[in-house]
This record gives sequence, structure tokens and C-alpha cells, in this order.
Amino acid sequence: MIAPVKPIPKVKWIRITKRKAKACFAKDEAIFLCPCKMAPGSLWNVEVWIQGQPYLDKAETYRGDPALWKGTLEETAWSLMYSIWEYHNVSWETGYYAHYYIRRTP
Repeated sequence: MIAPVKPIPKVKWIRITKRKAKACFAKDEAIFLCPCKMAPGSLWNVEVWIQGQPYLDKAETYRGDPALWKGTLEETAWSLMYSIWEYHNVSWETGYYAHYYIRRTP
């Protein structure tokens, strides 16, 4: 006998602005970054789940470095996170900047 198949829960991807993404990041809420030519939840699974607390903790160590410190702890942490994401995910195929999303399950 074959076990009944459970339905896959649907996920709703909500695109947010960069300002809202930064606010969620500073409050350590989950955001997703996805290259601009790609779609979250697609076949290739290109979205990246980000929470701010590890980056906020690391950004404190850059307070004395004028090249890396961006004025506030949140801006420095955002810059650190985005530059790491950009290095690994940006290309001419995927796009040169990020779109920001949050995920909701109905």
C-alpha cells in the first residue's frame, strides 16, 4: 500500500523595497536576496536567506577601520552582507543587483 501524498505547502514571495529590507535586516528578521533576473522559488533555488544578527556582531569589529566603517553599525553590517552576497551571486546571466523578498506561508 502506498502512503498518501501530503500536499506541498505554497509559499508566497512578497517583494519589498531596499529600505524595508534594511529595516528588517536591522531587526534580525529574515529577508531573501535574489538576483534581479531570477525569481525566488524557481527551479534553481537562487534566493539567499539572510538574517542580520551575525553581520551586526561582525560589523562592530570594523568601527576603527575608515575604509570599511559606513557611519552606523547597521549600514556597515548591510554593506558587509551585500558585498559578500554580490561577490557570489552577481553576473551578466543572473543580473547585477538584488531584489529583496520576504516569504509568507498562507
